[in-house]
Amino acid sequence: MNKLLQLVCLLAISTAAHADWFSTLVRYECNRQKDALTVSYVGAANEEGQSLIATKGTNDWDPWTLVKLDKNGEWVKKKMKVLKSCRLSDGIYKVAIGPSPGNDNIVGRCGAQMSAWVEIRKGPKVVYVGGFDEADCFELDAEVLIGVTLQAGGSSPRESKVNRSEFYK
Repeated sequence: MNKLLQLVCLLAISTAAHADWFSTLVRYECNRQKDALTVSYVGAANEEGQSLIATKGTNDWDPWTLVKLDKNGEWVKKKMKVLKSCRLSDGIYKVAIGPSPGNDNIVGRCGAQMSAWVEIRKGPKVVYVGGFDEADCFELDAEVLIGVTLQAGGSSPRESKVNRSEFYK
């Protein structure tokens, strides 16, 4: 292969490698002053996404860090959970956060999609369970859960949602 053709191929591959990317975090907050528990799903594209990941706090998780892949990086072999507890004025809430792959086969349909789920319990009772972006990766008009807030005192958890096109912009 001549040098010019090699250079053209290299540039084409390099350009493809710099395509847009999107980063997400699941964020947990137990705010005793506001007597509320919030779990949110935040995301940003490209450099803003890179900054989001670089500045994440101790109560922020990239859903991709909650899975272990096989040695070839093609299959989800293990899913891990984050467990937290939040003491509010009406009791202790247990929070579990876990990953939600679009497909356990990373190279399969929707395999590049990784979201998360949350479950909130008060004692043995499940108060809330939901996924942040549970729709099929081809459902462009689906909604994304961007937050759930539970206020102490027995009120129902409040969900905040946006259209997928608004979230992934």
